[in-house]
Amino acid sequence: RSAGSYQEAKEDIQKVAPDLILLDIYLPDRNGFELLKQFKQNGHQDIPILLVSAFSNEEDKYKGLQLGATDFINKPIVVEDVKARVTVQLKIKNIFDDTKWACQKTNEGIKLLYKELDKKNKQLEQLDELKDDFINNVSHELRTPLAIIREESMLILVEIL
Repeated sequence: RSAGSYQEAKEDIQKVAPDLILLDIYLPDRNGFELLKQFKQNGHQDIPILLVSAFSNEEDKYKGLQLGATDFINKPIVVEDVKARVTVQLKIKNIFDDTKWACQKTNEGIKLLYKELDKKNKQLEQLDELKDDFINNVSHELRTPLAIIREESMLILVEIL
């Protein structure tokens, strides 16, 4: 897709986020740096932006890179150069996107594991309560017969002595 003005580019980007942007610094109706800045501030930090300019002064390059551009292409455009830079940036973006996706899936997996672990911990707490209740019941039930046996044994010992 292409846009002939700042407003057109801004509207187009809001509709569908592109995989990569080639942005001329000097647009007919505004400065390309403004679009770059707004684009990066509006949550599109993951999209590579290659600045293009016929005026290749170092200040523009540095300013663009500071605002979040990923590369700078001088005019007149050399097709092979642009293809190579676009290919590299798209490969980097794909790696980044894959890594981001893997991290999200890993985080989802970790959340599921934490839920399962929490469920198992609750089950263990219930089992621990059951064990305590069982021990208390057994000890209570054994105390009475043991007390009787002890008393009878004491009586027998008293009579023997």
